[in-house]
Amino acid sequence: PSKLKGLNAVVFVFLSFVFLVRGSEGLYMVNGPPHLTENTAFQRDSGKNSKVFIFSKNGSLFAWCNGEQVNIVNAASGDLVRSFDLPKTVFLEFSPKSNVLATWQPYTTAKDGTAGVPNLQVFDVKTGKCLKSFIQKKMQNWCPCWSDDESICARSVNNELHFFENNNFSMIANKLHLQKVTDFVLSPGDQPTKNSSTDGCAL
Repeated sequence: PSKLKGLNAVVFVFLSFVFLVRGSEGLYMVNGPPHLTENTAFQRDSGKNSKVFIFSKNGSLFAWCNGEQVNIVNAASGDLVRSFDLPKTVFLEFSPKSNVLATWQPYTTAKDGTAGVPNLQVFDVKTGKCLKSFIQKKMQNWCPCWSDDESICARSVNNELHFFENNNFSMIANKLHLQKVTDFVLSPGDQPTKNSSTDGCAL
């Protein structure tokens, strides 16, 4: 009985949810229990190359790359919000308040050894403007890290953490030098935001 009660509670929570399915028939959304029917608001992407997808933190937006472009849709209505010509994207991340979408493509260089082009982009979701492009060679720590209110954003660059304010990526607001830092995270919740790194420093 206790298990049944727990199951009923879970079903109740997910009544208004949709979940994403990727299979041999493409990428599509399914309405949560008890209906479990295909959500027709989302236009099925029948391609075979949709391997990366993500919902925004509040579930209002959904983004995916189908091997041709990155698309953002309104999760409730299925309406297309933005499209970006980034066919090789393998990672996506929304900022906490869904104002920014970060995309990462594998870094490549020319056969003659010429440096590659920036492969990490951050986009303003509302306008579609590319706020900044960075070179991010390694997959590890590819994604910028935001505070919950998006007032601060940080990214790891070699032995430094670069901080940006209010999604203004045109200017580095502050730099923090941390020798041999391998990873970091910003604390959740209200200000003041704290930073913790895996080299043993808590800042």
